[in-house]
Amino acid sequence: MNMEQLMTFLTGAIQPALQQLGLDLEPGARTAAELLLLGTGLAESGYLRREQTGGGPALGYWQMEPFTHDDIWKTYLPARHSLAQALARIGGLAYPVTSIPPASLLTHSNPYAAAMARIKYRRSPRSLPDADDFDGMGRMWVEVYNAGGAATLARWRAEVEPALAAVAQTMTGG
Repeated sequence: MNMEQLMTFLTGAIQPALQQLGLDLEPGARTAAELLLLGTGLAESGYLRREQTGGGPALGYWQMEPFTHDDIWKTYLPARHSLAQALARIGGLAYPVTSIPPASLLTHSNPYAAAMARIKYRRSPRSLPDADDFDGMGRMWVEVYNAGGAATLARWRAEVEPALAAVAQTMTGG
């Protein structure tokens, strides 16, 4: 995955999703969320597959399982109306949402999938790592996003951190 492709996912899916969600409004928090989501997609699918290799259930570039998608709508969003409304808007859904949207939206809308990934992290009581703490982002991916999955911090360090460092340098004009 080259820099131009990574920046396309950042500017075309992640940044619009975060903007519409209204989360992470402070510049440092926004950058941290952007990089965490960019790294998550890179680690999960390499931005190459919208369906899990081997026929698994995970969907979208952020490889969210339908159970997780549905659980967010059932247990997290009902008490967070503004977040649910923003997510519905991102997914092109009418609000109020009267039934759980199909998880297949994760494969059809990159901003929706990025927003759902951010909400999955948001459900955790842990704070986002700082924007320059790529190792902390890797630990959060392993422990929060991919808990019980095949994720390893060693894989994050080898495959994701170098790309995130390069993107962060580009974002800051360095």
